[in-house]
Amino acid sequence: MLAEIADELAEALNTAGVNTTTDIRNLRPPGAVIGPPRVRVIRGPNMLVEATWTVTVAAPGPGNLDALKALLTLAETATRTVNVTDWTPTVLTVGGAELPALDLTVITTVRDD
Repeated sequence: MLAEIADELAEALNTAGVNTTTDIRNLRPPGAVIGPPRVRVIRGPNMLVEATWTVTVAAPGPGNLDALKALLTLAETATRTVNVTDWTPTVLTVGGAELPALDLTVITTVRDD
């Protein structure tokens, strides 16, 4: 269920023009990688699963104005496309290289019948 949701998030973002992967080895900045979710299970007559995903958008270094503009464009597109609740500046380390990045929080909720 959650693996399918990760794929659906990636597909939606790719369709919107944000080069997105679920495998960091395939990240090609400027683009995004979807990390594993934090999961909260809400039990009741119908069990709900709330998944909080970190979608990290990254730009090629250095962290200059060009990188900032690329990050903001990616984050704005993602926010219009999926349920982004907030952005946090960060640095993404990939293969020893530090990339300017933003962590976007995306929340999904599914009913598990």
